[in-house]
Amino acid sequence: MAEFFVRLLKRVDELNVATFAPNKGAQDDFNQQAEEFMAGTVWPGSCTSWSCGPFRLNSILSTDKHGYSGKITAVWPGSSFHYREVLEQDRWEDWNWTYPAGRYKIWGKGQSRVEKESGDHNYCLKYGSFLS
Repeated sequence: MAEFFVRLLKRVDELNVATFAPNKGAQDDFNQQAEEFMAGTVWPGSCTSWSCGPFRLNSILSTDKHGYSGKITAVWPGSSFHYREVLEQDRWEDWNWTYPAGRYKIWGKGQSRVEKESGDHNYCLKYGSFLS
């Protein structure tokens, strides 16, 4: 999970992002997928433990007499290996990004990183074996 957050923060920095949050459609789809998966496991039962959320509005699962919805909140809907694989996929389209005014100022003054660092304006000719 730490690697995912490093990639996320790197993207925020590189694109000069002001704010970011998962979009509602992605959250709703994930919750639906998770609830459907959990329904086929031993977790939902008549659970009143800390792993089951006590109050859930608009859940596809009904609440019991204690007000527990049965929504599992503490367990990933899959194996730990599956969790790692999912976090390796950066689904940036599932996020809402906002930018400050002048979002393209991060492009700088029209020079590539190589030009700025080395001052070499013939980089393509020297190192561009892809040209031949």
